[in-house]
Amino acid sequence: MKDTATRALDPLHFRSVMGAFPTGVSVVTSRLADGSPAGLTVNSLTSVSLSPLLLLVCIDHGSSSHSAILDSGAFAVNLLGEEERDLSETFARGERDERFAELEWGEGPTGSPILSQALGWIDCRVHQTHVAGDHTIVVGRVVGYELADGWPLVYHRGGYARLERP
Repeated sequence: MKDTATRALDPLHFRSVMGAFPTGVSVVTSRLADGSPAGLTVNSLTSVSLSPLLLLVCIDHGSSSHSAILDSGAFAVNLLGEEERDLSETFARGERDERFAELEWGEGPTGSPILSQALGWIDCRVHQTHVAGDHTIVVGRVVGYELADGWPLVYHRGGYARLERP
């Protein structure tokens, strides 16, 4: 391992290092001011507290979903199953107006979009926000959730991976 004192801090190398940590993949959804749905793919999701039920997601300031979440005060985390790779890619790269086209979805308790194909969902009201670099850490207070049977979609080293079955 190279001596860290001699290596320059490089954002691309840091991204590569963080990519060695496997994460689940989810689509965070909310509503824009006009009521239309918004969403983006994230892999930064963490449970924060069980009392009260809190979780956090990190949202890029450049995302159209950033203002939707902050303005509406609510969001849903749609946990993707291993078969939802296309959904992950659509919400990561697709045009905002096309992300919900031909997609079945309903509403969670907050009115945030819940994707029918998702392995599970967690609906939240914004509890706290913290600006951190080019992202906002959004802490959500959980108001509802569901989980179906299945295996999660996992992201590792810049690509999708599958968990080994026990």
